Amino acid sequence: MAKRVRELEEEETSSAVEQEARGVQTKVIQTDQVITAAEQEIKGVVDEIKGVVDEIKGVEDEINGVVEKINGVEDEIKGVVDEIKGVDQTMAAVEQEISQAQDPNMKPVLIMKQTKLEGEKQQLAAREKRLRGDKRQLGVRERQLRVKERQLRDDKAKLRDKEAKLREEMKEKKQAAFTWTESEARLDGMGFCKEEKYFRLDCSYLWGTNVNSGEHLLLYCRKAFLEQFRFLQEQVLEHGALGWIQGSPGTGKTTTTLSFCMKLDRNEWSFKCIRLKARSNTCVVEVTGNKRRTCSFAKESEGKQMTLLLEGLSDGKRSLVVLDGYLTHQESHMRALVACIRWRDADRQNRRLVVVTSMASRGKVYDEEDRELRLKEHIVPSWRIDEYLEAVQFDEFYNKVAPTLEMNATGEALGFKMTTRPRSKEERVRHKHYLAGGSCRYMFDMTAAEVLRSLDVALLCAPNLQDLFRGHVGASSGDMTNRLIATMVTQEKVVRFPVSKYVASNLAASAGAVDMLRRMLTAFRGLRAMHGYLLEMLFFEEVRRDLSITYRGSSEPEVLKACNLVVIFDPSQDTDSLPHTRVCLKPISEFQGGWDAIIVDQDDKVVQFFQLTVAKDHSLKLSYFLTALKALGIPAGEIWTIRIVFVVPPEDGMLFRIASVKDEGALEQYMWKKGEERSMVQVASIDFNRGFVG
Repeated sequence: MAKRVRELEEEETSSAVEQEARGVQTKVIQTDQVITAAEQEIKGVVDEIKGVVDEIKGVEDEINGVVEKINGVEDEIKGVVDEIKGVDQTMAAVEQEISQAQDPNMKPVLIMKQTKLEGEKQQLAAREKRLRGDKRQLGVRERQLRVKERQLRDDKAKLRDKEAKLREEMKEKKQAAFTWTESEARLDGMGFCKEEKYFRLDCSYLWGTNVNSGEHLLLYCRKAFLEQFRFLQEQVLEHGALGWIQGSPGTGKTTTTLSFCMKLDRNEWSFKCIRLKARSNTCVVEVTGNKRRTCSFAKESEGKQMTLLLEGLSDGKRSLVVLDGYLTHQESHMRALVACIRWRDADRQNRRLVVVTSMASRGKVYDEEDRELRLKEHIVPSWRIDEYLEAVQFDEFYNKVAPTLEMNATGEALGFKMTTRPRSKEERVRHKHYLAGGSCRYMFDMTAAEVLRSLDVALLCAPNLQDLFRGHVGASSGDMTNRLIATMVTQEKVVRFPVSKYVASNLAASAGAVDMLRRMLTAFRGLRAMHGYLLEMLFFEEVRRDLSITYRGSSEPEVLKACNLVVIFDPSQDTDSLPHTRVCLKPISEFQGGWDAIIVDQDDKVVQFFQLTVAKDHSLKLSYFLTALKALGIPAGEIWTIRIVFVVPPEDGMLFRIASVKDEGALEQYMWKKGEERSMVQVASIDFNRGFVG
């Protein structure tokens, strides 16, 4: 069945998208051919530059040799000039001796010495002349070489210009594979508002188009929104980590990341948001300064196209790339991720990368690789009911989402009676929460009927419950079950559970689920909140059978008759009439106060309230029971017997206590004496190892 569901979804891909993908693929092939020719031409120019550089080096070496020779000649000329000066000084001394000589015999000797010195001087003068001629020739050679060097450097500069031009042309040719649509970024209308409790985001950024519809998405800035902002700012931008953002579908990962991008300093940063799809084309939105460009390309060529795309990021700015919708089991997504990591690693100083995924986990983690990549994980938790209720307090926000809060699914599909009376915004949120649970997408973006269809398709593909609770499911499993999961982060632990009560009920009712729940509950050693969730799921399935329950103070279990009918009950709505058969009622809100289940037996005139808890103590709030009895139309007096039972795990049976009693006397009309309510409450446990009777 699951395979057939996937086949039907694949058939929904429109022919227009397929045709566009083929067109883009053809364009990619043509672009590859043009780029190959351009790369060969650039390679030729680079080789020519290398030849010129080698020639320049040869000329520089020759110039250095000539300069060394000139320096040697200059030193030699200096020595000769010094020698000539010495000869001149000696000749002057000899002349003086000749003029002063008294001895006639000494004068001829001195004249001979003078003649000899003149000869030496002439030789030195000839040598100096020869050296200066050599120097002139060397100077000419040096000038010739320097002219040649300048010419070669000019040739090198021209070749560099040619190379730069060719590379720019090749970049343009690479970008020709993409059909870009450009428009104004329109960032001024986006940002925080309403005391920074909300954020306005242009819807067209989510759609991946440049169409200016003027429609804005109003986002509630819950705690998780601000924590994701802080992670992106501190870990990614400031510390340069590779950000890995994951969480269940509908937690706001993508919208929050886009909102953060809108707040970047446009003078310093440009960004690309690349939205990967499972079956259709990849959409790209780029913002640089006040301009926005969008394009798309076929997933079959995501790796190669991604490389070309990233090379087109504008120069002169630091760049942030968001890879959204990543799925490990999609080979094309893997190629895209590898291309993005290579792009980032080429310049980690100025490039940042964020991966956004709804996968339950990354699978096997390699610590050494994570350290090399400087990868940091951030888990986005699912929405809580109190966050929904806070979000709708702003009228503008509520008016935008009000149409999706209508429970337009049939009562038969949901399992309880619908009402047409007006309801407050809080009531509408609580009713929708039965279906939507922790998914904001289900709560505010989709109608109840759409949510129901989405969940029912996923439930057909649901694996066993144990894998669901452990998070061994998600996009990478090949099933569509990640939409069934909610995520909670507590005490640095990630806990996964069914996204809503509707999903929990259907999962618990599936074949083999009861036995699985029993084993999980008896062996469970995790968080108490999850323990309570398991206890509640199992109770509503066991109550359909003859449930064995042991009351405190008794050694023998009592068998509760089976309830063939388990229906949703809204205590804010009056019941027209009680069913003639024994029925178990479960509250529409998972935050129902006072009780978790009611068994009504029309024949025996008994109403039993059950509060399921794993806590060591619990308060008793009697007003909740009174409200339910009034809604059920149970008459006051002695005809009906009212029981209140706290169901606890067997190991807590003797330890559990009533912490406090509130609204004493509220049930006096039903024969609960004021001040004695604590002693009238029963405490019981279900032996799930024993199972059920009958």
